[in-house]
Amino acid sequence: MASESATSGHVQPLQVGLATTATDCRSALDALDHCADIELRALCGVPLEAPLPPGVERFESPRDLAARANISALIVVADPRSGVEAALAGIAARKHVYLHGTLGRTFGEGAALAKAADGGPTVLAVESWWERIREPFRRVTRTLEDFKPSLISIRVRGTPPEPRDWRYDPEAAAGGALAVLAPGWLDALLSMRRLPETVSAATGRFRRDSAATPRESEDHAVALLRWSAGLNATVEVAWGGAHPEGLMLLENGELRVELSDTSAALRRADGTAIEEIVLPRAGLTDQLELFSQAIFRDEARAAARGAIDRSLAVRACLDSIYLSARTSQPESPRNLYAANGWPEPRA
Repeated sequence: MASESATSGHVQPLQVGLATTATDCRSALDALDHCADIELRALCGVPLEAPLPPGVERFESPRDLAARANISALIVVADPRSGVEAALAGIAARKHVYLHGTLGRTFGEGAALAKAADGGPTVLAVESWWERIREPFRRVTRTLEDFKPSLISIRVRGTPPEPRDWRYDPEAAAGGALAVLAPGWLDALLSMRRLPETVSAATGRFRRDSAATPRESEDHAVALLRWSAGLNATVEVAWGGAHPEGLMLLENGELRVELSDTSAALRRADGTAIEEIVLPRAGLTDQLELFSQAIFRDEARAAARGAIDRSLAVRACLDSIYLSARTSQPESPRNLYAANGWPEPRA
């Protein structure tokens, strides 16, 4: 007799298919191998010479996989363009879908994907670092109900992608360092603050600068986000450094909240720690556990919907930052909601 899962509460493992790429297949297969509640039954996008796990069927395309494989859910770990195509195929086949990465290459793509899944019987979930760390972070800040930061800053460094990696290609990645490194941090920021009124941006250190590419391919980017109440946030991202790292600071002159990839801390202005905790892992295996829970638990499903709303807000900010880099003017992310007929996120 099968036992009930400790994490998701369902009895039988979730039968899934994997739509991936040659770049991402190894990490995706490793993550699935560590998911006790998920059983891989089919895949596509893995190189033909790569051996398949026992009992796993190979398909030529995500559409073919979603339509023909005996699965309940589709896991998509791919570049943004391929990811949207695969997710739409999964939704059309009435499968639950997990999309690793951002919700499309543009706000319009993301809104179309969210609309396709809206009101349907299946779950659409997207990668969200914040959903994994939200409760531990709030334990650190639980005494700060009246804490109002005067400045928020985000600084991220990442390992430069290899030329064969889709993240190196500005068309596939929908941009450069900003598009690849910033989404998780913007997800966390927008969970604390509503959509900014305007964004302003500068990008530089281009690897390639060609009119044939639709997006910037910057190695370094800086953005300023502004809210009507006078709060500003700076975001700086770049390829480089010996180790990938990120840090968000929320400051008001007396106290400072620090959020890094691995920890959260509350400090006095002089740096003295008041409270500090280690954050839980937030890798692909952990994200897939949240996805499995969203299929079987109403509370987790509501959290997944909230992550979709924030992912659209992140996409609106990214698109507006890139637009600002070209126009040299502040741009409003809210304009994208109006242009695509999508309701603005609630404050």
